[in-house]
Amino acid sequence: VLGFARPAIRSAFRMNARTSAVVILDASAGMTFVDNGETLFDRAKRAAGEALGLFGRDDTVEVLVAGGETAALQGGDAERPSEIVERLATLTPSFSANDPAAVFDRALELLGGSRTINREIYYLTDGSNGAFPDSIGKPDAGVRLYTVLLGPDEHRGAVIEDLRLVDRMVSPGRPVTFRAVGWSGAESGDAEVSFFVNGERKQKVRVVPDA
Repeated sequence: VLGFARPAIRSAFRMNARTSAVVILDASAGMTFVDNGETLFDRAKRAAGEALGLFGRDDTVEVLVAGGETAALQGGDAERPSEIVERLATLTPSFSANDPAAVFDRALELLGGSRTINREIYYLTDGSNGAFPDSIGKPDAGVRLYTVLLGPDEHRGAVIEDLRLVDRMVSPGRPVTFRAVGWSGAESGDAEVSFFVNGERKQKVRVVPDA
């Protein structure tokens, strides 16, 4: 998946120059989608590990995780990428949308302080709606952006656009009723909807979408 073609697009005088890079993992809820027995987030972690192997010992790499908030996983010399890969293995996706504008601002900020010739951003994402910012500041001309799209062209999943509390009173130990409004990507039949609280699945139901 990471046929980035980095060497192919570089001119000869930049080929062996030091590189500063930022690898961004999309950790939004959509990355929990399972494709061929593997979540897209697990695929992104594996791809990030492959990306780290592209850099030399004189390069520097920052890894950002874009979930509900932007978090810096590890930064510094790429001489010991195994340490970063170990931390990648412990990551889990969030159950919210990410803030792509914030994570790209952070990436550009990190690269803005670098004096290296090659400055690169790698974005590992499913490319779903909201995965990309409406605009990206004004990056220096020398910054290259590589987007690696993971997963199928169509998820055919369910998207909840509005979630409202039906019960007027909420108390411990009593069931709580919500009304969810959204759409289902299923071509026919019912759809499965899971409800998570702080990353823990509390309920799973099958619903029949309206026509």
